[in-house]
Amino acid sequence: MTVRRYSSAQAFLDEDDPDVPGVLVLDVRMPGMSGIELQAELKRRKIDLPVIFLSAHGDIEMAAEAVRAGAMNFLVKPPKPEKLLALIREAVAKSIEDRRGKRYGDSLEKLWETLTPAERQVAVMVAKGLGNAVVAEALCVAERTVRSHKESIYRKLEVENAVELSDFLRDLDTYGRLGGRVMRRRDLIGLGLGLASSKLFCAPSAAWDLSCDVAVAGGGGAGLSAALAAAQNGAKVIVLEKNPQDAHISNTRMSGGIFHCPFKDDDPKALKEYAKAMFSGENIEWKEEGEIPEYSDDLAQVWADLSPSNLEFMQSLDPEFIGGSQPGFDKASFPNFPSAKECRYNAYRATYTKRMKNFNQVSYKCPKNETSSGEAFWLCLEEGVKKQGTKIKVVWEAPACELLKNAKGEIVGAAAVKGGKKLYVRAKKAVVLCTGGYEYSRAEGPGINGWAFYGTTSNTGDGISMGMAVGAGLQKAGKSAARVIVPTQKRFNGMRLGSITPAVGSTNGASDNRSSFVN
Repeated sequence: MTVRRYSSAQAFLDEDDPDVPGVLVLDVRMPGMSGIELQAELKRRKIDLPVIFLSAHGDIEMAAEAVRAGAMNFLVKPPKPEKLLALIREAVAKSIEDRRGKRYGDSLEKLWETLTPAERQVAVMVAKGLGNAVVAEALCVAERTVRSHKESIYRKLEVENAVELSDFLRDLDTYGRLGGRVMRRRDLIGLGLGLASSKLFCAPSAAWDLSCDVAVAGGGGAGLSAALAAAQNGAKVIVLEKNPQDAHISNTRMSGGIFHCPFKDDDPKALKEYAKAMFSGENIEWKEEGEIPEYSDDLAQVWADLSPSNLEFMQSLDPEFIGGSQPGFDKASFPNFPSAKECRYNAYRATYTKRMKNFNQVSYKCPKNETSSGEAFWLCLEEGVKKQGTKIKVVWEAPACELLKNAKGEIVGAAAVKGGKKLYVRAKKAVVLCTGGYEYSRAEGPGINGWAFYGTTSNTGDGISMGMAVGAGLQKAGKSAARVIVPTQKRFNGMRLGSITPAVGSTNGASDNRSSFVN
């Protein structure tokens, strides 16, 4: 066993060969970069080397942090020599085995990459034990095509039969990596030898119950906005909404009706900087880490380009709609964010009456000219949908339940449940998920005692489940709104209702709380 000493963490990073197996024995406190910081840097560089910490300053919290980050052990100085030596031997053996596994995984990946996308789909299904006829039906191809794919798969992967193919995929699932990432799920359709939760759907046009250009799952504010944008650009749209039309109270409808619309004489560059700070935080010096760096810049640019036209868009749907001025909403809410002063930020409150109702006055099901807040916003969207005529069809009491793929893995439609039966909707251009969050889902949400906040009880995470079932990633999901501070005794699907801050302590509290959920 060869032992090498380094004068500092940086010296180790500069001089060590990461391809050589071994173990790193680290002190917590060192000149320059600390041991904990070096451990984090190794993780960032994807250097998989076992780490054992030694420190005279070790405490429970520090040790726990190191072990959570992947350290094999944390010993307080001076360690017993026999214990330290045993740990070193164990770590070196693990390092050697890990590298053998990586080399084996790399060899499997090279073989796997020689398959075409169609061959990969067939390989997974054959390894599951499915016969040629079943595979052909699922992929909408002829049996002779499946047989041809199998011959090619066996030759390329150097296996003789389905049993060996199953072993190959099991080992690939265990050892395979692509550039440090777990093997792409869309290639394997759910590796682990389970058939894809992302279901393949193959049907002639006669099997589709409805057909459109764009299908929208969820008919709340986001869903209708998406439908309107698509219809205004020439698409035929079908909206699948789980609630009945006469009892549909979406998040938008029960909200305060505040919508962002920076002034049109804003500085576009400043607005983009401010938007990026809101969406991601990457450009905030004092924020520890940014979010969604993969697309935050593009997202901020789209926001800067389009958000100043939001009021104009709403009034194009209904000229009677008013963007009411709300005290304190004509400026950036976060004055210490980049470009907060220069961006000319602004938000309006939806209303159809010049003398707006206060937030605790009910607008639900009032005449249009007497509404404010979310009800006014909703009525404006409804008016826009009516004007589109046959371009937008809303199917009520038809919750979307599944995204449908063709043999190429492309989303081609959605399934919904209507009257206890499956309804298949063909979408030629896109399926848009606008079904809300999972505030009221005991299984997927915050938990039995979670907080619910001005969210419709229909928010049970349907769209999130459908998206993840076909391999979509979930960027971020919050468990509750920050302003929930007082629980009520009412529950929906195991979730306790919470009262928002402005309603607490106001007059007629019970009435105020109730109106908070129907404004």
